[in-house]
Amino acid sequence: SGDEDGAAHLLYRKNRADTSHKWVLLQTFHDRTQYYADQLIEGGQTYTYILMAKDSSGLESPPTQPITVTIPSDPNAISVKTLNAYVNREGRYIELSWKDSNTGVNEYQLYKGAGGQPLSLWKVVPANVKMIVDESLKINTAYEYGVRAVDKNGQSGPLKKVKTNY
Repeated sequence: SGDEDGAAHLLYRKNRADTSHKWVLLQTFHDRTQYYADQLIEGGQTYTYILMAKDSSGLESPPTQPITVTIPSDPNAISVKTLNAYVNREGRYIELSWKDSNTGVNEYQLYKGAGGQPLSLWKVVPANVKMIVDESLKINTAYEYGVRAVDKNGQSGPLKKVKTNY
């Protein structure tokens, strides 16, 4: 507020997950601060903020237009820990297997690149699958594979990669 009678600005926050829908006072500013970094947030949550001006007699302005922000989850929280490739030339296949300790995984996205080509989406498998066999191979070709976990909210973890020769 540019009002000369302005004594303070009040910053409020509401968490969408909070069923009480209660506004919480985060900070009271008595100067012309124009920036605030909320350090009390959690990944995967959605927050709404409003700001109100208060004059020296205690009267408050109507709230500003609310601003809603969704904080991304930490992608490392749903990362694949290990990815292994077992080459069987007699059986003409490469077996991929991976391990993680994630809960809430909805699916795994599998990527494949051959002969130095970039990785591209190859298959999507449900969360209970942690091994797959690739039989579409060419002799004397370098392959690169990647896998990433995707949670129930559609957030994906980092891509875990492995290279092998067939």
